[in-house]
Amino acid sequence: MFMTFLVIGAIGAMLLTMVPRSTVPWQRFSSRGGAAMLIGLGLFGTVHTALSP
Repeated sequence: MFMTFLVIGAIGAMLLTMVPRSTVPWQRFSSRGGAAMLIGLGLFGTVHTALSP
């Protein structure tokens, strides 16, 4: 489970750097927000897996 969350966070970081910036505000918000959500999910899951018994 640890590796799964680590991969999810890595995919979010990759999307954050690879997705081109759009001039349309809602499109930019949704693409960068989705990538940031994946990073947050990966970090939360990794910490939760590491600290759970």
